Amino acid sequence: MAEYLSMLQGIVSIIALIIGSYVALVGLTTWKRQIAGQAEYDLVRRVLTSAAKVEDMMAYTRVRGDEDYAEQHEAELVKELKQKQLDALDGALEELDGVTIEADAFWEEADFPIELFTIHAMGSQLKVAIQMYYFNPNLSAEERRKYDAIVFGKVPGSGEVDEFGWQLQRLIGSVKKRLRPKLRTKRS
Repeated sequence: MAEYLSMLQGIVSIIALIIGSYVALVGLTTWKRQIAGQAEYDLVRRVLTSAAKVEDMMAYTRVRGDEDYAEQHEAELVKELKQKQLDALDGALEELDGVTIEADAFWEEADFPIELFTIHAMGSQLKVAIQMYYFNPNLSAEERRKYDAIVFGKVPGSGEVDEFGWQLQRLIGSVKKRLRPKLRTKRS
């Protein structure tokens, strides 16, 4: 009888070990899935925040009215203001670069918002246009008009379309549309 009891105890121990191992494996798998989901959620949040910062900084640098200020005050003050704006835009673009690299490594090609590269390129294009417009003393009036549409957008009341601003809005809207559902998935 003691023999059977010892054998039964061994079988129960083996069954308990198997059940414990199974529970641990299921728990570990769930934990890995949760960690991966949290990482994706955090990345989506950083990408959306970074894209919004770039959008805000680009709008901040494109404010019309600086040329009137330059006529009333020293042009150097306007250049100083524009340099601060460019520095802020640079910081936002660097942040966008960082999260773009991380997103490119994290997501499959189908999930990656390729528009991030175009948004960055538009930020660089705006920086060059502002630098030429404000910091190049040899810029002709014709060249200045060429950069005017990028630097300022449309002239109020002119009936012109702000093509640069419209394209930026469309790209950022596309990134938001693609990534926001990933945020909602995390909440549920």
